[in-house]
Amino acid sequence: MFRATVLIALCVLGGGLAVEKYSDKYDYVDVDGILANPRLRETYYKCFLGAGPCVTADAKFFR
Repeated sequence: MFRATVLIALCVLGGGLAVEKYSDKYDYVDVDGILANPRLRETYYKCFLGAGPCVTADAKFFR
């Protein structure tokens, strides 16, 4: 019984320490706005394919 209690306690503590940290750096990116604007969408598309420059930090992230 003691082993089971210790094992459960270790699993709970290990699960708490294993929480992944999420960066919210690009949460502000308006994906719907990019897709709705043909000129902006084309700029991102060319950046992604390497056919054009990446002019914004968002575009560099998506690449």
